[in-house]
Amino acid sequence: MKKIIRLTESDLARIVKRIIKENEEDEDENFWDSIRGFDFGGPKDFTALLSDISDLIDDSESDNDFKMKYRQFTKDNQKDFNRLTDDEKNELDGFINSIMTRHNFN
Repeated sequence: MKKIIRLTESDLARIVKRIIKENEEDEDENFWDSIRGFDFGGPKDFTALLSDISDLIDDSESDNDFKMKYRQFTKDNQKDFNRLTDDEKNELDGFINSIMTRHNFN
């Protein structure tokens, strides 16, 4: 059932101003979120790579989606992966497998 409401011009102006203000706040928030995730070019250590991979998994909708994102991530961060020790690489593989299992990606 539809309901009809009556708005005065000032009510409508107030609503439009509120929506514009909320959109500006969202844009500011999105800007700072994008800056936080920006890679400024410094080398990533093991912990930073783990954190980024965890974010990739959380942002992935499926096994294939994660694999595609992970392939691009490893390509973009090849130098950082090459700096890892064999133990760190093994730990990273175990981490990825356990998280993928937890997200039912296997």
